[in-house]
Amino acid sequence: MVVRQQRAAVLALARPAVEAVAPQELPLLEATAAAWTGRVRRGEDELLGFGAEAVVAVVSVGAIAAAEAVVQVMGSAVVDTARDEASSGMRRWLDRRSRRSEAAPDGAAPGATPPGNGESAAQALSREQLREIRRVSHDRARAAGVSAEQAELIADAIVGRLAQ
Repeated sequence: MVVRQQRAAVLALARPAVEAVAPQELPLLEATAAAWTGRVRRGEDELLGFGAEAVVAVVSVGAIAAAEAVVQVMGSAVVDTARDEASSGMRRWLDRRSRRSEAAPDGAAPGATPPGNGESAAQALSREQLREIRRVSHDRARAAGVSAEQAELIADAIVGRLAQ
C-alpha cells in the first residue's frame, strides 16, 4: 500500500514536469516510472532503454528521479515533524499530569489538550522547504542525465505543483 502511494506521489510530481518539458513523453510516463523503480531497486541507477527501436524517455527519467527524491525528502520531513510533535505532545501530557490537581482553564477537564494543537503537520511548505525541494529535484534530474535547462524546468514544475 505504501509503495503504491509513493508511486502515485512520484507520478503526481513528475507528470507536470514532463508536460512542461517533453509532452511527447507523457504516453510513456507510467511505463517509464515502473521500469525506473524496478531498476533503482536492483541498483541500476542509469538511463532506461526500451529496445533498439525505442527512444529513451530522458526527460521522464529525470522527472521521475527528481520526484522520487522529493518524495523521499518530504517523507523524512514528515517523520521528523511527527517525532517532534509526539515528543512535544508527550512533554505537554507529562506537564498536565504533574499539575493534575490544578484547575483547568475555561472549565475544561484537567489535562485536556488545548484546541489547535497538532495542526502544524498540515501546514503548507515554507519558502525554505520549497527552495530545498527545488535544489534536490534539480540535482537529481541532472544526475539522471537531463540537460541543465531541462533540470531547471523539471525543478520549477515540481515546486509549482507542491506550492498549489
